Amino acid sequence: MLQDPSMEALAEPMAEAARTVARTLEAAGYRGWIVGGAVRDLALARSPKDVDMVSAAHPDRVLELFEHTYPIGKAFGIVLVQVAGVDLELATFRTESGYSDVRHPDLIQFAESPQVDARRRDFTCNAMYLDPLSDEVCDPCGGLADLSAGRLATVGDPQGRFAEDGLRLLRLARFGAQLDLQPAPGLLEAAGQCAQSLLGVSPERLRAELEGCLLSGAPARALELLAEAQLLGACLPWLAEAEGRVAQAQDVLARLGPAAAGPAGWVVLLLAEGEDPDLLGARAEALRFSTADRKAVMRSAELASRWAGLSADGTATSTRILATREDPWRSAWALARARCESCGDAGDLDALNALGVWREGLTSEQLRPAPLVGAEELEAARIPRGPRWSELIAQAEVEQLDGTLTASGEVPLWLDKRAEDPGGSAGRQDPS
Repeated sequence: MLQDPSMEALAEPMAEAARTVARTLEAAGYRGWIVGGAVRDLALARSPKDVDMVSAAHPDRVLELFEHTYPIGKAFGIVLVQVAGVDLELATFRTESGYSDVRHPDLIQFAESPQVDARRRDFTCNAMYLDPLSDEVCDPCGGLADLSAGRLATVGDPQGRFAEDGLRLLRLARFGAQLDLQPAPGLLEAAGQCAQSLLGVSPERLRAELEGCLLSGAPARALELLAEAQLLGACLPWLAEAEGRVAQAQDVLARLGPAAAGPAGWVVLLLAEGEDPDLLGARAEALRFSTADRKAVMRSAELASRWAGLSADGTATSTRILATREDPWRSAWALARARCESCGDAGDLDALNALGVWREGLTSEQLRPAPLVGAEELEAARIPRGPRWSELIAQAEVEQLDGTLTASGEVPLWLDKRAEDPGGSAGRQDPS
């Protein structure tokens, strides 16, 4: 439901910080405005996560006016201002031109009004301004009308906007999905004509925008928009290579629900059904995933492929626990279920659900019981220190998890039966 953007709907810490910045600017002869996503979210009755502001004050002047500042993008006129513990980005009105690298402007010139500043912005819904002191809205590009019509439109000619900055192509999909907006007539066609602009986007920014698509709340719709705009060949080519892959990925993403925002969603984007799993790590690395994130994605993919086997009758308890006690087991479980639902196999789905419910109910003690066999027990049994120790400790853990080794009193006899090395060498040390 669309409403007039108002400071009354902004969380108090951010509202007070914005008003403080605006008052300081006003005392120095400038007018400060909240701009972009916060104004859009207020219009859509959503809660903004942060607030960006803009004014005619040049960055050097901003640094003089505020005590706690950091010039995070001074060349672009952007200064981070901290007020009462709230961080605000305060930018200077500007124009941009050039974009020879299809990502960054060659020429930046500071401007004096929101009407001029709005011309450089990507979509009309992000080119709205709100005065935090008077609640006046400045909407030079018709963003409110487009939001009211459920329409996503660029500021000015769409092909020109997309040719300037390839990142805007991915933002089209993210905003369309996140805000449930339909592309304006000709928008998708213009995007497809500028697909090569994505080549100028760094892997880090590409990953961030794709992650935004997964976090949008409607990742299947975001993927659909990328496909409709003929952009997959430039950002996720493996999904565009064979007929049916995109539809299959959309279906799995839709069934994942909130789990699509984690490793499971990345598996769907980075690895098409039937592809070699080894490709997943290479693609994650190409997108500059951190080592931890790359491992989590690969772990989710590997474990998701094992869930059906783990749910089979007769599978040992220890096998199930050892496979699923490390994160991200929930992500892998969600992915396995989504794939199963997508294939329509009700029998396997029931087994997967039952196994997941069982796993969810395990206590920390059941997952990691206090070990019955360790260095003290192995030394008491006079078993030589070496690789055999690790083997026996691991074997004891398996039997604990399966419930066949349950008490410390059973350990001496258990070790006595296993004292000999499987390779045939003596397992005990000579006490003399």
